[in-house]
Amino acid sequence: MTGYVNPSRVSACTSSSYKELAFKSMGDVRRASKEFCENPQNFEARNKLNSYRKFRLNCIQTSLSLLKESELPNRVVVSARLKRLKSIYRKMMRNPKQTTVVINEMDDVVGFRIVCESLMDAVGLGKRVQEVLKARMKNYLETEHRAGLGYRAIHGIVRFRQPLQGTHVKVRFEVQIRTWYQHLWACWCEKHGEQAKEGFRGSNYSDDIRKLILQFE
Repeated sequence: MTGYVNPSRVSACTSSSYKELAFKSMGDVRRASKEFCENPQNFEARNKLNSYRKFRLNCIQTSLSLLKESELPNRVVVSARLKRLKSIYRKMMRNPKQTTVVINEMDDVVGFRIVCESLMDAVGLGKRVQEVLKARMKNYLETEHRAGLGYRAIHGIVRFRQPLQGTHVKVRFEVQIRTWYQHLWACWCEKHGEQAKEGFRGSNYSDDIRKLILQFE
């Protein structure tokens, strides 16, 4: 069952994380998101969105602490990233008719990637993230991701309420769980850009890539 992490398990950020924020409420962030969609050069909107990104970055330890509750395997590599404003704009404009896409409702402003030593470790961790953190999961070991041919991973979205200046704001983060071989494949695809994400469909490489994938499945 998905839902929000129990608030008693969510730690507050350091007081320095709240200093000099350019937004006063999530309403400010939502309005800035819409203004940014209409005009990505809007300085005030960009400033508020970057301030929200900074807030999430400064509070990333809270997200990591929650993730550790899922009992990470002994031999893993954990990395984190903050989504760039350029990538946020691209995602906002993916469906121009959907005017309600705002930064604080995106699943992956903060993202974690966990690379496991074995498939058994990855599957086990995915189950624990779902059970312990009530995460919404998507198993791309069984179904194909829109990233294209050969991509394999387990994705989860964790939602919780982050303390902020006397109140709590709803936030979320994405976690991607992969094995080493799945990670190498995903990195290779990212290196080769959009064509690789589409599986080189229609190119001379497509059949060769399919044969290579079958050797690892």
